[in-house]
Amino acid sequence: MKLRDSRLWISLASLAIVLLLVSRDLERTSPGPLSPTHAQSSELNAPEGCAACHGDGDGGMAPACGVCHVEIDLQLQAGSGLHGAWESSLALDCGRCHVEHLGAQVPLVGDLAFEQAGFEEASAFEHGHTSFELTGRHDELSCADCHANAEVDVLAEGSRRFLGLSQECARCHEDPHDGVFARGCATCHGQEHPFADVASFVHGDAFPLVGAHATPSCSECHGPGTEHSVESLAGWGEPPAGRSCADCHDSPHSQTFLAGAGAIAQVSAGASCAQCHDARHAGFAQGATMTVEAHAASGFALEEPHGNLACDACHGDSRSPASFAERFPGRSAQACESCHEDPHAGDFQAGPFAGEGCAGCHLERAFRPHAFDAGMHARTAFVLDGAHAAVECSGCHERVEPDRPRRFDGAPLRCDACHEDAHEGRLTPRVAGEDCSACHTTNHFAEVDREAFEHDLCTRFELDGAHARASCEACHTPTASADSFGRTFGRVEALFGPRFERCETCHQDVHRGAFRGREHPRRVSGRIGCARCHSTGSFRSLLDGSFAHGEWTGFVLEGAHDAIACQSCHAESPGPGRSLGFAQAGDPGKCRSCHEDYHLGAFDLPVAGPADSEPTDCAQCHGIEAFDRGARERFDHGRWTSFPLTGGHAEVSCDDCHVVRAEGRASLGAVLGKRCGDCHGD
Repeated sequence: MKLRDSRLWISLASLAIVLLLVSRDLERTSPGPLSPTHAQSSELNAPEGCAACHGDGDGGMAPACGVCHVEIDLQLQAGSGLHGAWESSLALDCGRCHVEHLGAQVPLVGDLAFEQAGFEEASAFEHGHTSFELTGRHDELSCADCHANAEVDVLAEGSRRFLGLSQECARCHEDPHDGVFARGCATCHGQEHPFADVASFVHGDAFPLVGAHATPSCSECHGPGTEHSVESLAGWGEPPAGRSCADCHDSPHSQTFLAGAGAIAQVSAGASCAQCHDARHAGFAQGATMTVEAHAASGFALEEPHGNLACDACHGDSRSPASFAERFPGRSAQACESCHEDPHAGDFQAGPFAGEGCAGCHLERAFRPHAFDAGMHARTAFVLDGAHAAVECSGCHERVEPDRPRRFDGAPLRCDACHEDAHEGRLTPRVAGEDCSACHTTNHFAEVDREAFEHDLCTRFELDGAHARASCEACHTPTASADSFGRTFGRVEALFGPRFERCETCHQDVHRGAFRGREHPRRVSGRIGCARCHSTGSFRSLLDGSFAHGEWTGFVLEGAHDAIACQSCHAESPGPGRSLGFAQAGDPGKCRSCHEDYHLGAFDLPVAGPADSEPTDCAQCHGIEAFDRGARERFDHGRWTSFPLTGGHAEVSCDDCHVVRAEGRASLGAVLGKRCGDCHGD
C-alpha cells in the first residue's frame, strides 16, 4: 500500500511539473533564446518573427534566410561559392549547420556548423571551397587574420563574418605595380615564397631563362619605366616587339659579320648571335662555335692554306690576357700583312695598287708563283711591251742589299737608266722628260719611227729646203760593220768632222773665205754663215733683203750702179764651185777701180785748197747717173786749182784753157798756166 501510494505521489508530482512546464512553454514565442546576433533584430523577436526565418511554406528555410543573406542566396542560385557547391538537401537546410534557439551557448558559425558541413572543426576548414586555396604563408594565418569578424560573438547588424572580402591580392597587400599589371599577382608570385622571389612565373620557350639569362633579376632585363618593363609586358596594352641579343648586349663583332651570319640562318643581324653563342654558358666566349660558313661571313673565307689552321694559330690562346679586340681585330683575307711580313717592304702600300693587298698579285694557297702580269704592270708608270715583256722581274728589280726585299717602288723609268745611250748624248729631248721612246719602239732599238723624229728639235739642225729632200744616208753614211748597239747608221762627224752646225762644214765655200769671220752689220734674224744670205732651197737664191751691198762692202749700189748685173763688177771664178769673185783690184771705194780715168791722173793728188780738202775722186764732180752730168756745176775751180774763175774767166769754156789730148779721149788736158802771161800776151 505504501509502495502504491509512493508511486501515486510521484506520478502526481511529475504531472504537476509537466503541466508547469507546458504552461511556461505556452507563454514563450520561440523554442529557445535566439543567438545574440539574431536577437539584435526586433523583427525576429516579435511573435510573428518565426516566419522571417522558417518561412510560411514547404520551401524550407533557405528562401526566407536568403531575404537577409543575399550573398548566400546568390551563391545557391549560381551554384558557386561554399554554399553553392553542396547538395541541395544540405544547401537548403540552413538550420542543419547554423543551429538556432540555443542562445549564446552554441554560435551560429562555430565548430558545430563546420562539423555539419563536413569538417571536424572550424580550424580544419579547407579554404579551397572558396576558390582561394590557402598555401604557403596564407596557410599559417588564422581566420581572424583575414576575416576580422571570424571570432566575434555578436556580429554587428549589416556586417559580414566571412563574406565580403575580395580575392585580389592588392585588397590586402600593397601593389608595387600601381595597378597597371593586367594579370593577377598569382601569375608570378606564389604564396610559398617572399614576394620578390617571383616563384611561380614561367618565362616560356620563346626565351628560356637558362645559363647566363637565369642569373639576373627581372628588373635587370625589365627595368622600370622602359617599354620592356614588367608592367609594360603584363599591362593592358599591346606588348612591344621581342628583343634580339643586340638590344641588350653590345656586340664586339662588325655589322658586316653580323649581317652575314644572320643571312646564313635567315634571321636579322641582331638575332644572329645564337648561331655561335649559347645562352646556357655563363660567359660570352665560353662554348662559342664558329662554323666555316660563319667565318666566311666575316669576310675571311677559311680556304687553303688557312682552312687547316687551328683557331689559336691566328687568334691566340683563349687563356691569354689579351682582349677580344686584340685577338679578333677583324682582319680581312686581303690584309695578309696583319699576320705575314711584307716581303716588299711597303712598296705597294701606295700608288695604283694601294689597298688591294697581297691577294691582288699572289694566290692565297701559295706566295709563289705571283699573278702580276703585263696587264697589271700597265697600271704603273711603265708599260711592259715589246722586248720588255720577255724580261724577268729580277732583270729590272734588283735587291738593294742581300737578303733584303727587291725594290719595286722607285724603279727607273727612263731608257738611259738601264740602257747605254747609243747617241752618246748628242741628241737633245724635244720636250722636258722625253727619252728614247720618242723615236724608238720597245721591240728593237733599230726599229725607229722616222716620222716621229724631229730633226731640228733633237739635233738643233732643221731639215728644210734641199736638206729635207736629201736622204738620211747622205749625211749619215752607213758603216761597213755594225757597232756595239747593232747600228750601221753612220755619224755625221765621220763624214764632216766634229763641228757640223755651219754650212761650210758640209758644203764647199764658194766665196773661198771671203766672208769668213765677217758678221752681218745688222745681224739679220740672228743668222750666221751662209744662212745670212742664202736659203736652204737653193744656193743661188738670196733671201730678201739679206745682202745689203752698201753695208757689206761700203759701196752703195745706186744710180747707174744699181742697174747693172753683179757679173759686171764680180766676174765668176774658174774651177769647181764657181762663184762671183770680188771687184777688180784697187780701192773698191774709188770710181777709178772700175772706170777709166778720163783726166789721166790729173786729180790723183790733193791740190792746194782749204785745209779740209779731200783727195780727188770722180764723185766730187760727177754724179752716178751719168759721167758728165752736173760736173761743171759741182766743180769748185777755186778750191781745187787755187784759181778762182771770176770776171771774164767765168765765161770762158773749159776747153779754152784745158787742151783736149791723149789720143782723142774726152779729157781736159793740163792747164796752160796760172799766170796771165801763160794764156794772154804780154
